[in-house]
Amino acid sequence: MNTVHIELANGVRLEAEQDGPAQGTPLVLITGLGLQLTAWPASFMRGLHDRGFRTLRFDNRDAGLSSRVRSARALDIRTEAMRSMIGLNVRAPYTLRDMAGDVVGLMDALSLSDAHVVGVSMGGMIGQVLAASAPQRVRSLVSIMSSSGATRFRFHFTPATRAVLTPPPRRADEERLLDHYAHIWSLISSPGMQPPPDQLRERLRADMRRWCPWPPAKTPRAIFPVHASKRLQAWAMTCPSRWCRDWYRRLPGTAHPPQRCARRRVRLRPRLDLPSRCAY
Repeated sequence: MNTVHIELANGVRLEAEQDGPAQGTPLVLITGLGLQLTAWPASFMRGLHDRGFRTLRFDNRDAGLSSRVRSARALDIRTEAMRSMIGLNVRAPYTLRDMAGDVVGLMDALSLSDAHVVGVSMGGMIGQVLAASAPQRVRSLVSIMSSSGATRFRFHFTPATRAVLTPPPRRADEERLLDHYAHIWSLISSPGMQPPPDQLRERLRADMRRWCPWPPAKTPRAIFPVHASKRLQAWAMTCPSRWCRDWYRRLPGTAHPPQRCARRRVRLRPRLDLPSRCAY
């Protein structure tokens, strides 16, 4: 495993790790909101390496050991979420296009001309923007439990939404923080597919100790560009790539917005002349 600290031209510093066969096929992994590069399961990583992939995973800006981006003003996530719901512009400190630019800058720094891309949740949205804005850098795109950015998919009043938007208890000790985030994971995980509680707590504990303080005392700021992503559909429809594969996979579980999001993204693919495969 090779850990690198990359200073990008835009001033963002990214913490990244490369692993797998030295001459393997390059594969970039993009995490979701508030997640660190350690969120990718070890068994999943081993499976990729065994299949000949040279993986590159990293902490997004404002997450993990990557740099924090300063904002000129404080923003309230509940206010911006309401603005998003009624169609107003969301005042975000940066955009998904900026975050896709971080991926391009990271690939440039590591001399990767192109790569397969896998994105989960917000990472899938970043991957879509990356494929649309720099299609020559993307061999294929796998978008996992992500969204097209359509207005009706951006916000939902559900227990999971409320839990994600609820800040952790103030001055809480490690065990109370673990209770808080284990509860969130229990709500956003597919039914019947949650890891054993003791394994989940140990993984969360390791993440907390890697990123100290982790997570921030409020909702991760990367949620703002997610709410500001109403142009994501337009980005996807401008993608000129005819060879970028876009697979949307829905793991077994009850019907919820990600399933409808996947169907929406699949309907966009014929307009791009991209082959696609969808499994629910």
